[in-house]
Amino acid sequence: MGGSNRTMSGQIINDYLGKYPSWMPSHTLASLIYKENSNHFEDKEQIRSLIRYYRGKLGNTKSSDKDFHDEYKRTSVNFVQPPSWVEEKVVFSLPIGIKKMGFISDLQVPFHDPTAIDICFEYLTKEGIDSLFMNGDVCDFYQLSDFQKDPRVRKFDEEYEAILEMLGYIRKVFPDIVIYYNLDANHEARYQRYMRTKAPELLGIDLFEIEDIFRLNAFNIKPIKDIDHIKFGHLPIIHGDTTFKRGSGVSPAKTLFDRVKQSAIASHCHRTSEFTTKNQFDGEIFTTWTTGHLMHPNVEYCKHVDQYNQGFAVLEKETSGEYRVHNKRIINNKVF
Repeated sequence: MGGSNRTMSGQIINDYLGKYPSWMPSHTLASLIYKENSNHFEDKEQIRSLIRYYRGKLGNTKSSDKDFHDEYKRTSVNFVQPPSWVEEKVVFSLPIGIKKMGFISDLQVPFHDPTAIDICFEYLTKEGIDSLFMNGDVCDFYQLSDFQKDPRVRKFDEEYEAILEMLGYIRKVFPDIVIYYNLDANHEARYQRYMRTKAPELLGIDLFEIEDIFRLNAFNIKPIKDIDHIKFGHLPIIHGDTTFKRGSGVSPAKTLFDRVKQSAIASHCHRTSEFTTKNQFDGEIFTTWTTGHLMHPNVEYCKHVDQYNQGFAVLEKETSGEYRVHNKRIINNKVF
């Protein structure tokens, strides 16, 4: 079966042996080959036998494919370090020209609070912001959640339409400023996780990317996606789902500093807080902030147990990268 006399089935087997690592079990590789080439083989057991044949594991060394073994034989002198599968960190710095930016998050449409959102938007308009940063969890994706769901809650198509309506409303309120949407947040990730588990064949097709189903291009909203770090001047911006995996503690801002060890602003925990500390060696000051949410306060999972508050922030920046954070609460329909 060696050389030019190799059958089509043998060629398929050898193609896969060259493509996949030698340590992959024969049974696993046979299942993969059969799934993708079932018309060439009787069953998986036939494939497994052929794999063992070409790997020289049938006990008869004469039956092994010498060409294959000569081609892939390795000795200690030609081993090389394999490339890492980990990509380098990607940092996105917001444009230097942005001076005053509205900062909102955790609307969780369709469980948002229309009154709080309008109060927030009115305040930001009066402040004369030149940009708006939506720091994730603008949507909820309730029906795509892994948590137990109430079947009486509206269908996904209605939730989806509500999200589009909100994005259009945001652009209507702020028609002339640049708007950014941080898609690397846990509620937006529900869609990505659903696609990976339920429809992996559609991954990578532009039509089904989250920024495309949200029609961000039509709304002229700039997506931020697959980014490790975001910076507003010298201020790092974090959504917070990875930072607060083990909870946000009594003071979320203090917990944030304990995790990142530098100044930063985050959302996700739905609580307005601030923490300041000092480097005792050279006196450098660090401050961390967390912002409130814009959900309706009567969301089912928030009843009776949460310490959440509604809020948002205004971030100001100088050309040098120095910044100021104005962290706002909404209490009794007033901004504090």
